[in-house]
Amino acid sequence: MNLVSFVKSKTVQVAFVLSIIWVLFDSSRYALNNDITQASNINDTQVAILAAPQLTQNFNSDLNARYKNFFVKPKPKAKPKTTKPKKVVPKRPSDQEGDQLVLFTKNHQLKLRAIITQQNQEYALIEVLDEKTKTKKVTKFINQSDIYGYKLNIIHNTKIDLHSLESKRIVSLMMYQRNKK
Repeated sequence: MNLVSFVKSKTVQVAFVLSIIWVLFDSSRYALNNDITQASNINDTQVAILAAPQLTQNFNSDLNARYKNFFVKPKPKAKPKTTKPKKVVPKRPSDQEGDQLVLFTKNHQLKLRAIITQQNQEYALIEVLDEKTKTKKVTKFINQSDIYGYKLNIIHNTKIDLHSLESKRIVSLMMYQRNKK
């Protein structure tokens, strides 16, 4: 049923006419009622203005003396000490194991930035900071490739495992630290 046929139906037209008649009668009742308009006209002579009570100087000083012991003086607010959060210093390469955000090799720092899957091939984008020249670059590494003495193994979209080629040590490089529960 569309809108035009709905409006043309007899039931809707009768309901509309009855609603208009009801609104007209209801609003005319308020317009013709003189009691409502008369109630809003209040003469100024009907309102009595009262002055606030005033205490004498002697009575006021007597009250202050009696309650002097009960007054609490506010203490000055102590300024909170601002402490900078301690920056976690990542472990150096000789003792790095387990989950890490940064991996230190002999001359580089490695941070996992992204895992990309294209045409059934997985790539890891790793930010490499050369500690000698202090230059950063993001490098794309294929799964199972060798990286600065480690073999890359992509675990999932936020984590890779790096197996040391020199020892049996495994370092998991993560994009972010998970909340501990």
